[in-house]
Amino acid sequence: MSRSPWFERTPESPALPGEGEALVLSVPPSAPFAERASLVVSGAFQIGESIEGIANGDPFAALTVFVVEGATQRSFAVRPMADGVGLATEPGPAGTQRGWFAADVFAMAKREANPGTYYVSAYLGALQCAPVAVQIVGAPSARHA
Repeated sequence: MSRSPWFERTPESPALPGEGEALVLSVPPSAPFAERASLVVSGAFQIGESIEGIANGDPFAALTVFVVEGATQRSFAVRPMADGVGLATEPGPAGTQRGWFAADVFAMAKREANPGTYYVSAYLGALQCAPVAVQIVGAPSARHA
């Protein structure tokens, strides 16, 4: 049973820099194709002054993960904290705040994946991370109507 999304540091969580603001993702290089494909994306943020530009000062509520299918350029976005309340950041260096997250982006979006390359990025106020490529591998079976 998946506990995604969740909002605590895990072994898969990416490292944060020692100073400054950052938004980082950890995306597996590939995932198997399945009728209900799963792609768990882990991330972390370290935010300081930019938090003032975020509605209600809540970085978890503002966090958006964006996914683009390479072959079709179709895209979707998920907000891992859409249904949650009350998360707190942890203190980081030099007055920053840190937070961690993980979400199964296909499950959250209720999307079916196709074999091919997808690009995953994340946005948090003015912070963004470069798209990370992931391959969905395997052949689709015949879908039943």
